[in-house]
Amino acid sequence: MSTGAMYLDDLDRLTTEMMEYVCDHLCRYPEMEPDEESLEELCSGCKMGRFISSILNQGIAKINETERNHEQE
Repeated sequence: MSTGAMYLDDLDRLTTEMMEYVCDHLCRYPEMEPDEESLEELCSGCKMGRFISSILNQGIAKINETERNHEQE
């Protein structure tokens, strides 16, 4: 496995752990929603998902840039 892939795996693991913590311990909606379906609808619009996507996309961009720089050497 390449260094970039390992970095991305670590980044994915960390962001998943962070989201699990936020959803399970900080989010107020699980206690307010009566059923799983309505909770899933709320969760699908959560801004945290966009933040996590941005973090992962930046990680991918960094990996791609590093790999391009190594190819040019």
